[in-house]
Amino acid sequence: MEGSQTDPGLVSLMADNLFNILEDKRFRNGSGTGSFQFSIKIRYLEIIDEEVRDLLSQGNFSVRSPMNVVLNEWEGPTVSGI
Repeated sequence: MEGSQTDPGLVSLMADNLFNILEDKRFRNGSGTGSFQFSIKIRYLEIIDEEVRDLLSQGNFSVRSPMNVVLNEWEGPTVSGI
């Protein structure tokens, strides 16, 4: 998933591709004059033995309240509490 500097993983490849697309769109829609705005939300989690961990939050995992996978009508499966 993470890869290395010489062989980037899925996370790095997706992030690079996303920002390349947004940068290209920004310059095609007004040469970077601010006519194109975007916002990005990222969830980075792992599920091991039915335990969900938010990999972007800081601190001790054992202190946090449990997170549950729930079915959201619009987003599909999502994790509550992230």
